[in-house]
Amino acid sequence: MTRTYELVYVARPDSTDEQVAELTKQIEAIVSRMGGTIEQSEASLTFNGRRKLAYEIGHHKEGLYTLTVIKGGGALVHELDRRLKVTEGLLRHLIVRVDEDQQRADR
Repeated sequence: MTRTYELVYVARPDSTDEQVAELTKQIEAIVSRMGGTIEQSEASLTFNGRRKLAYEIGHHKEGLYTLTVIKGGGALVHELDRRLKVTEGLLRHLIVRVDEDQQRADR
């Protein structure tokens, strides 16, 4: 069953554009390999890609935010979560299922 998920991840503020692009390519590869699709992907453009964190994470006060909308199944989300937990250069990530909210809004 295909569902819609939003993935938000925060990269370290000292990451280069190439490192963030490589991380995005890794996520795209995982999604395509597991039979999902990326509907939308956008990096935060506020403050040159950096945003202030609500609280300090590992001595970092800023981070590079990226939002990605993904369509896929539960196995895809499980694999993506497993891979992102061990990815270097990533401060935090969050995957949220949003299709139920969209269905309620449509009603």
